[in-house]
Amino acid sequence: MPAEKRRWLRILAMPPVLLGVFVLLGSLALFFGSLRSTPLIRQELNLDITELNPQTLQEVPLVLIDANGLEDTVMLELSLAADDGSKLAAILAALRELMLNRGTWPQALLAPQVFVTTLARQRVAVLDFDIERPLAVTIEIERQILESVRSTTLRNGMDKLQILINGKVSPTFLGHLALETSLD
Repeated sequence: MPAEKRRWLRILAMPPVLLGVFVLLGSLALFFGSLRSTPLIRQELNLDITELNPQTLQEVPLVLIDANGLEDTVMLELSLAADDGSKLAAILAALRELMLNRGTWPQALLAPQVFVTTLARQRVAVLDFDIERPLAVTIEIERQILESVRSTTLRNGMDKLQILINGKVSPTFLGHLALETSLD
């Protein structure tokens, strides 16, 4: 046997080298063995959203501002989610329905999307009204809607309010009344 072969056999016969070879062979066997395993079976998972976001019946104030600027608070029992955004969205949807019934909210104006965050230790509600076309409302109706939304939002635990129109800061609400453009 040539000297070169004997030298390689002596190196391979050393315990650390043998251990490394066995670990390598075992890893390769495990890897290739897993490739032939049964394919994943698709399973359907049915989740009940109420389990993830349980709702409780709560009494909440809805603040209505009348034509004279006077405040009327209506206590209403609503089924509300635990998170602040969903809770406030449901409250403002109820305010919209109440004002629709009283004729002070235009049918074309939907309840806003609601986002709640915390800035400088204050709970801030960001309301985004989706307005596709200009609404024909009087200044008085616009003031009643804006002040009712503002008062209801603040009465239900928010510290500040930012109103967006179509996802953007707008100088006016429905064309007449000025809106705050920043949270300062």
